[in-house]
Amino acid sequence: MWPSARGDTRGLTLDPLHPSVIEAAQRDPLLREQLTLVDAIRIGDARIRGLAKDLLRERLGKVST
Repeated sequence: MWPSARGDTRGLTLDPLHPSVIEAAQRDPLLREQLTLVDAIRIGDARIRGLAKDLLRERLGKVST
C-alpha cells in the first residue's frame, strides 16, 4: 500500500515507483490493478511474484516471457 494523506488504512507501506503514481492510480482502476501487480513482483515471495508476473502479462496482452 502506498502512503497517502487522504488514506485511512494503516499498515505496511511501499514507496511508489514515482510520486505521480498515487494520483494516477486513484483516477484509473485499470492502472491501479496493474501497479498492484508490479508491487507484488517488487515485494512478494517467489510464489506471489510468479502469479503476479503471469497476471500482468495476461493483462498487458503478452504471451511470451
